[in-house]
Amino acid sequence: MNKAIYRLGMGLAVLSVCSLPISATIRYSLEDMEKESSRGGFGVVQSNGRSFLKGSIGKDFQMGPLSVGADLNLYYAAAGDGVYPSELQLVTLRSIEYNHNNVAGIKYGRLSDVTYGYGLLMDSYDSGMGGDTTELTLKKGGFKGYLTLMDVRADAMGTFGSLYAGRLSGDLLNMNLFGTPLKWGVTAVSDRDGVNESVNGHQINRKATTGYGADLALPLAGDFLTYYVEYARLNNHGNGLSTGFKGDVFDIVKYRMEYQSLESGFVPGYFNTSYEATSFDFATNAPKAAINGFVGNISLALPSTPFKGGIQIESYSDRSLISAAVGWSKVNNTTGVINYIQPFQSASNPILDSTVLYQPGGMVDYIINIKRVYYASNTFTESYNVGFRFNPNKLLPGIF
Repeated sequence: MNKAIYRLGMGLAVLSVCSLPISATIRYSLEDMEKESSRGGFGVVQSNGRSFLKGSIGKDFQMGPLSVGADLNLYYAAAGDGVYPSELQLVTLRSIEYNHNNVAGIKYGRLSDVTYGYGLLMDSYDSGMGGDTTELTLKKGGFKGYLTLMDVRADAMGTFGSLYAGRLSGDLLNMNLFGTPLKWGVTAVSDRDGVNESVNGHQINRKATTGYGADLALPLAGDFLTYYVEYARLNNHGNGLSTGFKGDVFDIVKYRMEYQSLESGFVPGYFNTSYEATSFDFATNAPKAAINGFVGNISLALPSTPFKGGIQIESYSDRSLISAAVGWSKVNNTTGVINYIQPFQSASNPILDSTVLYQPGGMVDYIINIKRVYYASNTFTESYNVGFRFNPNKLLPGIF
């Protein structure tokens, strides 16, 4: 632990000299680039290695603090035994969300970009990244909620894959540094049965794992600059320490730069975006000895342009990783996102997912979504969704 403290101190020294603008893993969805309350379409989807024709119509409803998103789907298999995978559902309840005066709220649906603390334990977890189809299924969903009482906030989440997490956070009483309160937080995450799923003939496995974390943060300049330190432990797999700076400049630039000191066996951000989509074996993928390194990322969204993008670089003693994302809105009649993520286990196991929407100006749009998960340099599984999309408002004005 003395070595860990020494490395942490060295990281602080470096950060104080080069506080480069570099947040949790950056990933965009099509919904980030366009807002449609009604949608419908026809296309082809893949599930369990088979292709199906699909027709759907959906709607988002907003009733005060309550919002609901639902789709009605019809599938047809041109060939096969007439048996349809359970993932292909007649009615998809995409989301139900209720917020009460920013004091309490609850949501059902796909849980994406969930970060508790500063990412050392849970970093941009996404419940919907797994499976062999791009369709939203019950197993890809979950619940999350929050409640604030007497300046203490409680967050909790749970998925239908039996992953649960909770967090308490608040301000330290009677402690005010630099005119701003010192913030604290504690986090716990537990996957009771791990991941055990076959995707297009490839087995995805992770053992049941539990982790804990604690953090302190000091906003030095409001949202512009926050200093933080975080500790996390994965049961039977060691501890990790991190310290760094993060900030948000008018929702235009978001950055983070962090130094990490990791014991043998500890994996930073273990519960992350790729958690449900990739296997992980602590015996072969986790650090064999104590390591240290830097994580930095930066994202940019200029109001006057249709583009947004970000990049994250991880540089450790034994590995270097890079992840990136880009999104655009209505460029040459297209709107889209491209995400590239290199998980901690190996730079040769990236996840690439992309969605592009082409809108020629009529009642029908064209959309394609592809997700590719690599298990080696030239070995991957791929799922896709291609088809037509129409806006029901244009076909039946005033009804949708």
